[in-house]
Amino acid sequence: MTDTIQPTIVRDTGDLLAALQARLRLLGWSPEFVREVSGVDVAHVFENGRRPSCRTIDVLMSLFAVSLSVVPDPAKAAVLSEWWNGDRSKRAEPFRGSARARRAALARWSRTSPEERSAAAKRAISARWSKERSA
Repeated sequence: MTDTIQPTIVRDTGDLLAALQARLRLLGWSPEFVREVSGVDVAHVFENGRRPSCRTIDVLMSLFAVSLSVVPDPAKAAVLSEWWNGDRSKRAEPFRGSARARRAALARWSRTSPEERSAAAKRAISARWSKERSA
């Protein structure tokens, strides 16, 4: 296979999926063929709007004979720099996970009884102790 394609800049998962879909069209393969060969339903991957797993991306990249090159992105570095230097604006929102995680944990545990929470804590403590003993 000696076809030549231009390198594509992939900034996020959406760009990666679009590049893989373009590669599928360039190869002229049907989604059924890809499913037979790899076990991956590309129609589902490209159309469901969810992010595919790393395994799925790896399988498709291997099958389509493409690789990724990591290149620094000055725009993303600037956002990270602003966040790191104290700018907590909306542009830096993806780095604020602790508040969301706390709300999720509160919502999860609010549906349990005190006895269930106590049992879960005992299981966690005994698992930690057994791990420390085995180490």
